[in-house]
Amino acid sequence: MKTRALIRLIGLGLFGITLSQAAFLTSAAQIGKPATVLDFSQFAGANTIYATGPVSLGSGVTFRTTNPDGSLIGSGPYSFTDNGTWGSTITLAGLDVDQFGDDKFTMTFAFANPVSAVGGIVDYAVFPSSGFSDVVITALGTKGQILASYDLNSKDPISGAAGQFVGISQSTADIAAFTLSNSAVAIQDLTFSRVGGSTAMPEPGSVGLIVGGGLVLWWGWRRREQAA
Repeated sequence: MKTRALIRLIGLGLFGITLSQAAFLTSAAQIGKPATVLDFSQFAGANTIYATGPVSLGSGVTFRTTNPDGSLIGSGPYSFTDNGTWGSTITLAGLDVDQFGDDKFTMTFAFANPVSAVGGIVDYAVFPSSGFSDVVITALGTKGQILASYDLNSKDPISGAAGQFVGISQSTADIAAFTLSNSAVAIQDLTFSRVGGSTAMPEPGSVGLIVGGGLVLWWGWRRREQAA
């Protein structure tokens, strides 16, 4: 096999591997343009609701929650105990859990058309004595499979009432749903895009997969050359 053909083979192999590359985002600027922002303002004030879903949020996004009592969509205030409070001027989607009931619920934002990146300004309260030790964000594929999942407490702990932008990006538009789960967690300014790739560094595991894929292809080529 000629060198040029080998390079093409490796390139195609790496391209196939990187299609599923995920990245953890910490800024809205890392989401591709044009981006859509849902600020939940249509649920502000007297329009605030507690719902299990499905609830249409607009722009092809549907909200659901596993909390049987419903999750809040609309105006605060929303307390995060030691992490402060989002006031009545902030519109949000909040999971709402019973801190003493060991309830671990999930709220889901499903996209009619899959997106390449999604995130928002997130804050949460953690109640270790009640089992709320993890706050997890997850990107799901069209078949409900996990594309990427991050425990915020270990990945990028959030402290203070301002919250922090967090999100997930894929190199292709294959995110069918975005979830937040396990604690009293809330999100404002849900932001997503169907174009563009991640501007964040790939996860170490993804880098290793890419390099490993190239080595496998090279090793196969070497064996064929030696056998020739």
